[in-house]
Amino acid sequence: MSRQLWTGDEAVAWGAIQAGCSLSAAYPGTPASEIQEAIGRSGSGVPIYWCINEKVAYETALGASYANQRALVSMKHVGLNVAMDPFVNSVFTGVNGGLVLAVGDDPSMYSSQNEQDSRLLAAFAKTFCLEPSDPQEAFTMTQTAFEISERLRLPVLLRLVTRVCYGEGSVATDSTRRPVNETLLRHDRRRWVVVPSHAKLLHKELNARQRELEAISEDLPFNEIHLLSKERGIIASGVAYAHVREHWNGADSLLKIGSYPLPRSLLKRFLEHCQEIIVVEEGEPLVERALARLDPKVHGKLDGTLPREWEMTPDLVAQALSLPYSHRPAEVGLPPRYPGFCVGCGYNRAFAALKRLAPPVVTGDIGCYSLAAFPPLEVIDTIVCMGASIGMALGLAYSGIKPVAVLGDSTFFHSGLPPMVDAVHNRADLLVLILDNEITAMTGGQPTPAWDNDGKAPVTLERVLGGLGVPFQVVNPYHPEAELDEVFRQAYAQPGPMALISRSPCLTEGKRRKAA
Repeated sequence: MSRQLWTGDEAVAWGAIQAGCSLSAAYPGTPASEIQEAIGRSGSGVPIYWCINEKVAYETALGASYANQRALVSMKHVGLNVAMDPFVNSVFTGVNGGLVLAVGDDPSMYSSQNEQDSRLLAAFAKTFCLEPSDPQEAFTMTQTAFEISERLRLPVLLRLVTRVCYGEGSVATDSTRRPVNETLLRHDRRRWVVVPSHAKLLHKELNARQRELEAISEDLPFNEIHLLSKERGIIASGVAYAHVREHWNGADSLLKIGSYPLPRSLLKRFLEHCQEIIVVEEGEPLVERALARLDPKVHGKLDGTLPREWEMTPDLVAQALSLPYSHRPAEVGLPPRYPGFCVGCGYNRAFAALKRLAPPVVTGDIGCYSLAAFPPLEVIDTIVCMGASIGMALGLAYSGIKPVAVLGDSTFFHSGLPPMVDAVHNRADLLVLILDNEITAMTGGQPTPAWDNDGKAPVTLERVLGGLGVPFQVVNPYHPEAELDEVFRQAYAQPGPMALISRSPCLTEGKRRKAA
């Protein structure tokens, strides 16, 4: 037995490696990107695949599972929205080799466009979910998740949050690594072909198995009960449990929740023991809702004892428990500052030219270029989700307004291709500005299909646009301002769809690569 100082993401990676994972698929997204990166630099030999989007990543892992291989797929919470179709259907079909879906939720939206609680999506899909409170549990639960997945023949969701993903901790581990599964196809069209006649029966079977999921949850060591004071009890899950432990004095009764479906018998014992209960959980009041229907003495987010928005923090927990807390950071009095591009970034030049062009509306997307919505540029008018720049631009174009849709090279491959096909098909009059910095920059410099130099075949933007029949031009944003302005003006004047590729390598990532 040895100990390693790991982040939660690294702990998940090594938990998967030691569990005999044969394949890891992902699309980068903070705070989950580092799981795949940790596997890639582990020297374990587990192949990693940076996929074009989360749906493809999930389907890649599911295909490996069909061949009896243990597979890990990782993404951030909004990425699970993209992968929901295969995720929900795979709970109907079931899996063969263990399939673990590691999802990084981002409370307080440090690098996301919304807050979501992936536990709700696991419940919606009617599958099993584990929620670690620290890196040690992230490591152990990942291994347990593979075991439960193969036992139930269902995908298992591992719900992480930013503080667990990036928090470091001492993790007890050993060098034992489970052998990978034998490659084996189990043909069963009744399960794996989800036409309506099959799906009706599969859904009935899935509903009938929910008691089995609950029984497994009851027996797991990740749920702990401490029946102490009868006056007040605290129920906490995930990282909120770690915050509670900072304040817990051993007087209040305490119930830790680490798995879903909820362990009913433990909750029943706790309700019977305590006169008043406070539920502390990161995200939506999932546990609280389940209990509030049973007993009015339960308090938490539904009655305002704790806030429903933003991240759960130790000081919020202390306030809810009426306990002192002296670890608040000191006020430094610095003025607020808008985020901006890195010094010398070609995006600055491209957006400055776009601002001078002054089109009636610019639809934006998710990536570094989102920063152009802030001063001093303030050139982007909409940001909704991955790929929505072109999708929304279509609606504007159909309404008689000629827009400019802006997105990056990685986002274009992720979810810009489908609306681009519609733009061609419907001869939509719009300009698509693709900012190509040769990597997926905002999430840490992962490769894109266009510039992967790992011996794989590059699929360039030029080839894709040419194949779709989209006229395009490549421009260097560092060219003189007058020349750049003329290129933008001519591109916008062309009847659409038209594409303009502004190509300039990411300077920050270039420095990192040179330093390495």
